[in-house]
Amino acid sequence: MTYTCLIDTPLGIMRAAAKDEDITGLWFEKYYPDTYRWIETNEYEIFKTLKIWLKGYFAGKNKTHNFLLSPAGTPFQLKVWDILKEVKYAKSITYGEIAKRVALDMKLPKMSAQAVGRAVGHNPISKSIRNRREFNGICRRS
Repeated sequence: MTYTCLIDTPLGIMRAAAKDEDITGLWFEKYYPDTYRWIETNEYEIFKTLKIWLKGYFAGKNKTHNFLLSPAGTPFQLKVWDILKEVKYAKSITYGEIAKRVALDMKLPKMSAQAVGRAVGHNPISKSIRNRREFNGICRRS
């Protein structure tokens, strides 16, 4: 079962999703998915942890998280998001660099930077898996 709640942040309302005590999604209002089958609750323990972390994050105190992330995606998307999770706070990597790593991992001769950009754009946990909308210049086009 997937649980969800709304979280007020300095940048606007966010919707969180969790399953089995792992965060599966965190979106700003404009990007909310369809949640009609989800259970709305503020009492799910991981949401309490997430709210405390987000408060510290927006205050500039939290650069890493202390909870599990389990985004749903294709094997390719998961590989891209895993690489993004390795990018240190305030560091950058190009889509081309990510594409080269993915191609190497998947034993392919090459990989499209545009495909990487699409995977980044479908990242359901944008506050904890870095993306270009959150950190201007962190992930830049190659």
